[in-house]
Amino acid sequence: MRIFSKTILLTAAVLFVCAFCFAQKKPSEIDQLRSKDDVRNFLTKRISHRWKKKYIWTDISDADSTKLLKELFYKLDLNNDGRNDLLVNGNYLFAVIDLGHNKYEVHNIDYSDWTDRKYTLIKIENRTSPLLLILADQTWDNQSRNNTIFRDTIGLTADMGFIEYNPNPLTVDIKQINLRTTMCFGTCPVFELTINDDQAVMYNAIQFNKVSGMFYSKLSADKLKKISSLINYINKPSLKDHYAVEWTDDQSVILDIKFKNGQVKHITDYGEIGTLGLRKLYALIFNLRNELNWKKNETN
Repeated sequence: MRIFSKTILLTAAVLFVCAFCFAQKKPSEIDQLRSKDDVRNFLTKRISHRWKKKYIWTDISDADSTKLLKELFYKLDLNNDGRNDLLVNGNYLFAVIDLGHNKYEVHNIDYSDWTDRKYTLIKIENRTSPLLLILADQTWDNQSRNNTIFRDTIGLTADMGFIEYNPNPLTVDIKQINLRTTMCFGTCPVFELTINDDQAVMYNAIQFNKVSGMFYSKLSADKLKKISSLINYINKPSLKDHYAVEWTDDQSVILDIKFKNGQVKHITDYGEIGTLGLRKLYALIFNLRNELNWKKNETN
């Protein structure tokens, strides 16, 4: 009788484990995508984002010979969490990350949805962790007055999104970060923001900001570490001193980074067209204007 009871309990346990494993292996919505229409319907249903309303595959056929990688979408694990994500390789290159429980996160890889600067997917390197994307990028060189095509490798990081892959980031202490912006034909925010290594931050809100005047605050140690780590990660030999779009009346971002070893990195970016890493850095610093508890500097 005891042997029979143990057999029943063991059988029940095995069935429970099998049922659990079966439930875990149930295909996700992304796993079940099979066609362009499936992807379009999925984006319309699940993604609250401007990409779903764009002409993702206008004038692109399944056998378009102009694309280096002809597949219009890929299902693959981009962030190494065991779930397949969606990489859309149409008129725009972007990724949808499956966070589980019907929650998704969109990452734009192209510069924007209206400029001519768009990346071409050359290769997917899936033998590495994180998985890497090899891209081609055609940009306008103001000095040579020609289009320049270069290749780069990007990967999805936990806290920086898609960014140029750097297997050997710097580990240099930063003394000061200064970012300032210029006017544009419109209401671009004009300001100057300086971050010191003692976490002190100075903010000169010049025009088209929520406030106006000189302010000061203090950055958390974690936030300063995040910004410093990003700078060390993106500061590769391929990082240029000058970037520029080919149109007029846009805003410039001027970035000066002083390192404690005496080195200085100066970047002028007209139109904010620089690398993915630079755009992440700009966003982090821009956002400080609304994130920090600013105090008015009454002496100015």
